[in-house]
Amino acid sequence: MGCDYTIHVGEIPVDASQRLAMVHVFMGIKVAAIDHGIASKQPSFRVGETSFLKAQLTGDRATFIASPIEKLLEVIPEYQSGETKIIDDEMIVKAKEAIQAQNTTGYEMSQSLAKLPDFLTEHRGKPCYSICW
Repeated sequence: MGCDYTIHVGEIPVDASQRLAMVHVFMGIKVAAIDHGIASKQPSFRVGETSFLKAQLTGDRATFIASPIEKLLEVIPEYQSGETKIIDDEMIVKAKEAIQAQNTTGYEMSQSLAKLPDFLTEHRGKPCYSICW
């Protein structure tokens, strides 16, 4: 079982309890603290399941991170980076290409994955980021 990889529209909501220490350490990696309550209320699109943890522990990204998600990571920043990217035409084209990649993992992709470009088009001009939870 993995976690859900989703794309969110909006600024990254920093956890108020972490405002002074903007990062915490998880498995030796600094990651931004996020307010999950706010993030869950932002417009979002579920891409599918993945396991970044298993990929990190085994060093085997191909088995635990589906190709569409791997390719989307090249286009849409993860919240841990603390950065967002504005949705533009180039991102939409690259997302269309990314979702065409074959998933060779045992993890499930969203049945509505083909609608991701429509979701991004609807939110063109707004910041976005990705999260796995």
